[in-house]
Amino acid sequence: MGLQSTLDPYSTAKVFLAFEEDHVEAEEGYLYWTGLPGRIRADVGLFRQPVGDLNRWHLHALPESEYPLVYRRYFGDDGLSGVGLSLYTTLPVSLVHGTHEIWAQATSVESDPMFGTDRHTTLLGRLQNFWQLSRSTYGQIGFTALGGDNSDSALTSRVLGLDARLTWRPPNAGTRKDLTLRAEGYQFHSTEAGLTQTRYGGFVDAAFRVSQRWILGARYDYVETPRGPDTNEWGIAPAITWWQSEFVYLRLEGQHLDNSVNGTDNRVLLQAVFAMGPHKHETY
Repeated sequence: MGLQSTLDPYSTAKVFLAFEEDHVEAEEGYLYWTGLPGRIRADVGLFRQPVGDLNRWHLHALPESEYPLVYRRYFGDDGLSGVGLSLYTTLPVSLVHGTHEIWAQATSVESDPMFGTDRHTTLLGRLQNFWQLSRSTYGQIGFTALGGDNSDSALTSRVLGLDARLTWRPPNAGTRKDLTLRAEGYQFHSTEAGLTQTRYGGFVDAAFRVSQRWILGARYDYVETPRGPDTNEWGIAPAITWWQSEFVYLRLEGQHLDNSVNGTDNRVLLQAVFAMGPHKHETY
């Protein structure tokens, strides 16, 4: 359930609630101000954090039914979100006619892969670069760095990420045909009780809109266990999505997961997503 409103000329509030099997959970709930000095936007509250291209997206807006495996293994089952302060601005300079955005965030994060237990302070910085390559093509490259400490267990975690996206969308057929390619890679560096470990993970994703209603897509995942024994997982998830209208879509998806310890897992999923009210699905 999404609740959002412009409160006054200076600020806007957004609240997103998730209804689980036995409880209701706040996915996000934050207030933000725009037009501050230096063209800064400030967010305060609980929000999804700008890791890569997809972590900010709500679950219903993803090109597949679940977050990439590297998000779930390095940050938690629902990706990374935190309670705190976020500052965002665009740089006043342009490299090769690009647009450059910066996020700086200080949050309290609950992440078992990063900290083991409880909430801990996490600092995050992100630089995102966007270029319009032609009338039909644009590209994006982002860099993310984040980390924090759990002093109770002498655990420190640092994550570095590099992501890229390329989209082709002809202006005369933008609602009927487009192709988006994504690739993201992460390094998870941890030190616990004097033991230092460095692990890697990432994914490649493709989504091809073949008509106004049909989208074909697939994602390949690979990730190494962030801490502990050095195991790895890889998976592939092909999907077919049919948009009944801008308010309803259905998706048929297959999932193959191969774990070096637990073996393989195969699933077939049918997903139905709908939006009630005057607004279509929001990405984030």
